[in-house]
Amino acid sequence: MHAAAMIIFMALYPPCLATLITISAEAGFKWMLFATAYPTVLGFIFAFVIFTGGSLLGLSGLQAMLTLYLSLIIIMILAGLIKPKKKPRSEEQAP
Repeated sequence: MHAAAMIIFMALYPPCLATLITISAEAGFKWMLFATAYPTVLGFIFAFVIFTGGSLLGLSGLQAMLTLYLSLIIIMILAGLIKPKKKPRSEEQAP
């Protein structure tokens, strides 16, 4: 279970130092902090869910990762089936 949580965390870990310096130079220091903090927090959350959820359900690391991947695939398929709202014809023809 530890290895599965670590793999997920490392997959979502922030980008390398060169990328962060480029983000800082191009977009500013606040965006660099965001590019560092967001994937780190996201990685911790997913690793926590994998480790805690798998431990509570008595799953092995492989079973926990497969459960996560299958649930994400199902969510993506269901999200793809949602049709966007259509705009009224008067808004589409406005110049």
